[in-house]
Amino acid sequence: MATRGDHKFGLRAGTENIRGIVGFAEAVKIDMNKKQLLKGNIKKDNLKQREYVRCLIVNPPFFKLLGYGSKFFALGPLYITTALNKRFYARFYDMDIDEKIIGYKSNFFGIKIKKDTLFNLKHPIWKNFAQNLKKFKPDFLGINIHSSSQFQSALNIAKIAKKMDSKITILAGGFHATVMDSNVLQNPEFDFVVRGEGEKTVVELISCLVNNKKVSEVAGISFRKGTQIKRTASRTLIKILDSIPYPDRMLILNKKNVPSSYLGAIMTSRGCSHSCNFCGVNRMWKKIRYRSPENILSEIEKLVRLYKIKEITFLDDSFTVDKNRILKLCKLIIKKKLDIIWTCLTRIDLLDAKLIHLMKKSGCYFLSIGFESGSNKILTLMNKRLDLKRITVALDTIKKEGLFVRGFFILGYPGESVFSLNKTYTLIRNLNLDSVVVFFATPFPGTQLYSFCKKNNLLEHEKFYEYNFNFPSVIKFNVKVKQKMNSTFLKIIKYNKKIESKNLLRLFFSQNYLRIRIQENLFYPRRVFNYFFSFFQHLFSK
Repeated sequence: MATRGDHKFGLRAGTENIRGIVGFAEAVKIDMNKKQLLKGNIKKDNLKQREYVRCLIVNPPFFKLLGYGSKFFALGPLYITTALNKRFYARFYDMDIDEKIIGYKSNFFGIKIKKDTLFNLKHPIWKNFAQNLKKFKPDFLGINIHSSSQFQSALNIAKIAKKMDSKITILAGGFHATVMDSNVLQNPEFDFVVRGEGEKTVVELISCLVNNKKVSEVAGISFRKGTQIKRTASRTLIKILDSIPYPDRMLILNKKNVPSSYLGAIMTSRGCSHSCNFCGVNRMWKKIRYRSPENILSEIEKLVRLYKIKEITFLDDSFTVDKNRILKLCKLIIKKKLDIIWTCLTRIDLLDAKLIHLMKKSGCYFLSIGFESGSNKILTLMNKRLDLKRITVALDTIKKEGLFVRGFFILGYPGESVFSLNKTYTLIRNLNLDSVVVFFATPFPGTQLYSFCKKNNLLEHEKFYEYNFNFPSVIKFNVKVKQKMNSTFLKIIKYNKKIESKNLLRLFFSQNYLRIRIQENLFYPRRVFNYFFSFFQHLFSK
């Protein structure tokens, strides 16, 4: 075992490490249970390139701690896993979507359930992680801390891992780890923080540790040296996103527990053209960069071919910023006659009639749009840069094309008043949306909103595990405004239940949507039954 200052790294020798063969998916077949370590022919030249290192990247639970699971795996950590697997043996474990994890109830407010689960390491979710960790036996454990809400979960994972094997080197990455690296490294369970874009950084870091080289030469990391936190220079962003390999869904640990319909998430850009004060995306990505339409189409075709994917969800922060790029992508999908449906998140002012029409023709059926507030004053404070007078025309065009529209709104932004809350509720009623999602403004560290609230003593507390968009708000308001916020929140939830049931029924029985859903789960009758059951349960629940 090699020791470097505060960092210790030990590689397991013998046949255990043979299972860590890197980058030979075509030549090497690995069967951990039956110990059939090698099958097929391997060139002698390749033997010199093997590094017997096992890496496990984990996305800690967040949604499941609120009482419901995530429909999509975390893309960022899977990109990291894919990069690592080119050099080492790496797998990705998303704890939010493993269907076998049990012990949850549906609870929108979720606070009690979350605390009971979060601080009880005997809960099934933590036991399940420990079992997977023991089975996989990683040398390196990477933990995604995308939001502050995940930090306590990430810390739980790190503690479980270190208790099981003190030799494991633990890395943290993601937005929260990037902007709060010193906070993360105050916990001795974490050895390194990978800041910002991590595909190149994490491979270089692990290579340095394996080969006993100086980690101080790796750009984009933070680590402890004695009692100090050391930060290396920031890493230059990857200029051409097309050069990054597609996230390899085959690397998902316990993939058999993940429905194939969950594998259709795609990110076509990094960054955003806008800088809303409640969002930290540009703190992470600095500037917006795009993948080419041809590169995106190639990934879609791969998903359709390998996993029979029928629905694609584009997870970009604002999918239609570059309209010409999306127009070209839509034309390519139509030209290739891909039998898919797809959804995206965008801004209402980044849509026009031509684009909406072509999006619908290429399979788009569902749009998620952030309106945030009905008050121009609040929108200005948010730096949203949205003209409320222009949204009606764009919405009418979307409706004419028959697209399903879900609107997102934020209550409780600093400066909120009874008057502005009334304006938001009035706007929601007047927009005639198909579905409405409402959040409380949440000042995540790294955002302008957090800095403002911190500076002006507006934070109720900094228990980050309660920073979850939902009730109650963590921003201070006077009693009158807070009561109005809570009552407006509940009114919107009630209103949404009324409109969503009716509009989901229309969506459900639309010919293309229903056909796609049945085809997607044709060989999984239980999932078809669960899909219909959950839909009608939601439709007729009180």
